[in-house]
Amino acid sequence: MGLATAAGSDLKTELARCDGCHAPNGRAETMPFTGRIAGQNETYLIYILRQYRAGHLSGVNAAIMTFATKQLDDAQIRSIAQHYAQLQ
Repeated sequence: MGLATAAGSDLKTELARCDGCHAPNGRAETMPFTGRIAGQNETYLIYILRQYRAGHLSGVNAAIMTFATKQLDDAQIRSIAQHYAQLQ
């Protein structure tokens, strides 16, 4: 997988947003309440990111996730999901 999405946005920049809470390895070791996303099912990640983007979810992390995903298009969400799904 390349590090640029179909929309031309730099995937590294988008992943840096995720790293703050989920860590670069996706394991959320320093902030476990954010959830481990490394190795998660790609289809699920796409689904849940779209749900956050649409503002359909609530809970402790919903506001930050909704904010973080608002500017993402479907190609970017797919690229992010593919990245974290391949991690262990």
